[in-house]
Amino acid sequence: MDLSSLTFLFIFFPVFFTLYLISRPPLRLALVSVANVAFILVGQPWALLPLLGISLVGYFVGRLIEGNEGKAGVVSLWMWLGIGINLGLLAVAKFAGAYGVDLPSLGPLPLGGIVSLLGL
Repeated sequence: MDLSSLTFLFIFFPVFFTLYLISRPPLRLALVSVANVAFILVGQPWALLPLLGISLVGYFVGRLIEGNEGKAGVVSLWMWLGIGINLGLLAVAKFAGAYGVDLPSLGPLPLGGIVSLLGL
């Protein structure tokens, strides 16, 4: 599904926005997460795997930062490592798309298609 498609503009977005407005504030983050996964599943189901990987990296780096809260140097190291991993993935995908480099496939997952996912 494209952001400018009629399905998104007249079905997906109005339903999501209405649910967002009527939901209680503590539930809104969960609603946005579910809507994000649903949007990706409708458009490119295979793209859920890289998104899950990126999310898990962010989650575990966040847990490591929280676990080392009193140690400024360690927290800084984990923070920059997490930022570096995410920016590295984005840079590889963007440069591969911009310069027409074909990324290899990882089993059934074509890595070249991640460009559109990470570009969002």
